Amino acid sequence: MLIGRVVIFTLSDKMNIHNLFPTPLGHIKNFLTNDQIKVLMHHVYDAPIDRNYDNIITTKLDSSKNKIVSDYLIPKISLYVKEFGYQLFGEYHDKWIIKKLWGNIMQPNGFQNNHNHVNSVVCGIIYLTDPEESCHTHFSKNYNNLETFRINNEGNFNTLPTEYNVKLVDFDLAKKGDMVIFPAYLHHGVTKNISNSNRVTIAFNSFPNRMLAGDAYEINLS
Repeated sequence: MLIGRVVIFTLSDKMNIHNLFPTPLGHIKNFLTNDQIKVLMHHVYDAPIDRNYDNIITTKLDSSKNKIVSDYLIPKISLYVKEFGYQLFGEYHDKWIIKKLWGNIMQPNGFQNNHNHVNSVVCGIIYLTDPEESCHTHFSKNYNNLETFRINNEGNFNTLPTEYNVKLVDFDLAKKGDMVIFPAYLHHGVTKNISNSNRVTIAFNSFPNRMLAGDAYEINLS
């Protein structure tokens, strides 16, 4: 996953390095069975088109028209999102709302620019096809307010990337039928699909039904 080598120091046995404020990413293997994948593939292709741009087609998934979405997919997503949300907030929320669910059909030569998800707390990707080597989901740092200086390791052969200065992580562990979930603020994208087949995924946004605003009151969401 890490691009490049990790630098090992000779004094590492005397110095402990701790990861402060890590960003969580949940990877659920075999989230879908092969039969479920087949049904959802048909649903993605048959659903109304939302947008069509740069060789990427997004479709609107309607849970009222497919029982595998309403009876299986959304409840199972919610179980994992609830557990993931505990890691973010330190409390279990009664209910997580899957506010939006859509299909992504990335055609050959398609790509997706780096972005994050607004109006969401936790989002995720479900892989209906095996990601080709050329078009894994990649995640990147948000430098807006994280650092007072940047380390530029591009084009500098004397600077090696480490897990602390690397700017982009190519997540190559996800396979067909897997799901990944992550905070909606985490920037992500997909590099150009140089294969001869479509890359098909389902994506979603979610947020809890309530959020605590300190000790004074809570905000109810819907």
